[in-house]
Amino acid sequence: MRGFQGRGIMCKHTFEVEYTITKTLNNDGSITTTETKKTTYLQNWKAYDNASEQQKELFQKLLNDLCNTIDEQPYSSGRPKMPMHDMVFASALKAYSTSSLRRFATYSMEAQSKGYLVKTPDYSTVAKYMESADMRPVLKELLRLSALPLKTIENDSFSIDSSGFSPNKFSRWFDHKWGAKGKETEKRLFYKAHIVVRNNTHIVCNAEVTSQFAVDPIMLPQLVQEVKRNFNVKKID
Repeated sequence: MRGFQGRGIMCKHTFEVEYTITKTLNNDGSITTTETKKTTYLQNWKAYDNASEQQKELFQKLLNDLCNTIDEQPYSSGRPKMPMHDMVFASALKAYSTSSLRRFATYSMEAQSKGYLVKTPDYSTVAKYMESADMRPVLKELLRLSALPLKTIENDSFSIDSSGFSPNKFSRWFDHKWGAKGKETEKRLFYKAHIVVRNNTHIVCNAEVTSQFAVDPIMLPQLVQEVKRNFNVKKID
């Protein structure tokens, strides 16, 4: 609502409120209120429980299958590097675990015992690769591949949106969005993730992380063109 009050234009939250509750003033002075109720669906709890119980193992198996498509760079000289397969797998598993890099060590040892990693990487090595620019094109390609299996059961409708986030050693996205109470802030460092999803299965088929200054209308053409290489795009919400 602060964005609506400050800029004088409707935000997506205000649109949703107006879509949900509509009041109409009749000629006789009476008011007709129309409420759009949220559609609910029955939950298959048995399938939900089974999926939740096996989620970690299935995640690692699917992640390993994706990482097996990575083309490893041939070793030439200098200190041998860790396989990109292992670094991408470890980085994704670390994010999935929501643990710190040090506590993540047990996840790495478990993954190695199952044959998903050549050896257990040091936490500092994983941190280094997570910040490496070499990871970006690899992750983009894996994201594209992960969306392809559902191509045949999808419709041609997509949605694009973005969200802000920041490293915990800097300011939080919450502070930037709502302002720091009791003081003025001139600069806040955070990033934006622009994401394209399919409206049927909600699978992410493209994403781009940018600085805080990139806006959706600027990123939209690039993201859509990349999606069109693999999907038939008829509608963007």
